Amino acid sequence: MSAFGALAGEAVRDASRRRIVAMVVAMSLLSLFFIDGCTSCASGTININGEERSLGDVAGAPGGA
Repeated sequence: MSAFGALAGEAVRDASRRRIVAMVVAMSLLSLFFIDGCTSCASGTININGEERSLGDVAGAPGGA
């Protein structure tokens, strides 16, 4: 496994020299801002059989987070 670690370290150093790491980090942060903005849009209530329910009740664990 030490050869894998050495190769992985060299790959990360090579990517940082080519500025690939910076671009991946920037795109990841940008996507997190979009995800945070999109999930806050659906914060209303849902009407099921005449009873108002919250999104967390309907969607389960992912909706309640």
